[in-house]
Amino acid sequence: MTASGLPCKFCHMVSIADGGVLFTDFDGIPTRTCWKTDCQSKYHWELERIEFREKRRLQITGKCIFKLLDGFCAELSITGEFFCKDHLIRRCAICGKQATRACPKKDWGTCDLVLCHEHTHIHTYYH
Repeated sequence: MTASGLPCKFCHMVSIADGGVLFTDFDGIPTRTCWKTDCQSKYHWELERIEFREKRRLQITGKCIFKLLDGFCAELSITGEFFCKDHLIRRCAICGKQATRACPKKDWGTCDLVLCHEHTHIHTYYH
């Protein structure tokens, strides 16, 4: 079976024309989700579970859990902290609290702002 012929993990429909998102699920199995709202909701919940598991694994092994665009930093963290030296000194661009992630916006290039878990910001593009 080709990747485009995989059934949706959540509704089990097979539609080559509708496409969808190919991803590796929580159990490490390559799978697909369709574009239905309910399936997309379950897909995002699955991604959150995968991210949480990875974050816990890094914490247990003493690695930095600063969220980058393509995963976590994973450098050795400072003893007793969750972040490496470089990320421990980073502060949220909005409130000044400990930054936990880089801005996830990447459709028009990368944004260099670092943010805490509570904040996001709006990108405005002028033509």
